[in-house]
Parts: sequence; C-alpha cells; structure tokens
Amino acid sequence: MKTLKTLLLLTLFLNIGTLLAQESNGEQKTEMNEIDKANKTINDANTSIKNTNESVKSTVDSSKETIATIGTIFGSGKKKKKEKNKSNITIGIQQVTYDNENLNSLYNHISKTKGVKAPVKKYSNGSALITVDFKESADALWQSIPKNVRSSFKMIEISDNNIVVQFFDN
Repeated sequence: MKTLKTLLLLTLFLNIGTLLAQESNGEQKTEMNEIDKANKTINDANTSIKNTNESVKSTVDSSKETIATIGTIFGSGKKKKKEKNKSNITIGIQQVTYDNENLNSLYNHISKTKGVKAPVKKYSNGSALITVDFKESADALWQSIPKNVRSSFKMIEISDNNIVVQFFDN
C-alpha cells in the first residue's frame, strides 16, 4: 500500500510538472511573439526616422540652392558690405620735392600698412598726393605710420577720408 501511495504521489507530481512545463512553454511562446512584435515596431520606427532625415536633408540642400540662386539674381549682400567698409583715403603733402627721402619713406610705410590696397602716388607743383583704399579711417592710417616718419610732416587737416600735411625739415 505504501508503494502504491508512493507511486500515486510520484505520478501526480510528474503530471503537475508536465502541466507546468507546458504552461511555461506557452507563456514563453507568447513572450517571444510580443518581443518579435516590439522588434518589428522598433525597426519600422527606425525606417521612418531614416526616411524623415533624408527628406529633411534634401529640403535643406534644395533651400541652399534656392538661396544661392536668389543671391546671384539680386547680388550678394556680403560683397556690398565689403565695398561699404572700404574707403578711398587721400593724403596731400604740401611743399615737398618729388625725390624727398621723407616723402618716399612715408609712401613706403603707407604701402606696407595692413589693409591698404591700391596705393598711388602723384606729384605736381611742389605737392604730392597719395591715394589708397583702406578699410579704416584716415586717422587710423596716419597713426599706423611710425612716429619718426610722421615727425617730418606738420598736420594741417584731417577728416574721415582726407589728410593734409606740410613737409618741414626738423
């Protein structure tokens, strides 16, 4: 009898274990299906994001081309801004000879000044005229010349675009 009870108990436990194992496998299959569905949703979202990014990039590229085209039609604002910043400065030197070393030194220093473009020196009737394109004021240009070079000239007049000096021997 004891053996029979033991066998019955053993059979009962085996049946319960089998049922639990089958139930566990069913839950695992359900969980796997849900994981597969979640992975598919994630992949679909990634594809959608990738497509959206490509669309935005294409739109930005097209916009850049359109802006460039419009810029060429109406002219570039940067170019106009540069032209406004550059001014023509005239320096008149009175009572000086053409071959004066101080005049040549002044012209050489002006020509080598950073930001100076297109320096031109003219001479007529005891006066020299130096014209340059410079992005700053006439005073800034004059101050950029070394003091020992400037000391040979007496300042007569200075404005935004004009300087008038007179040569004198020290």
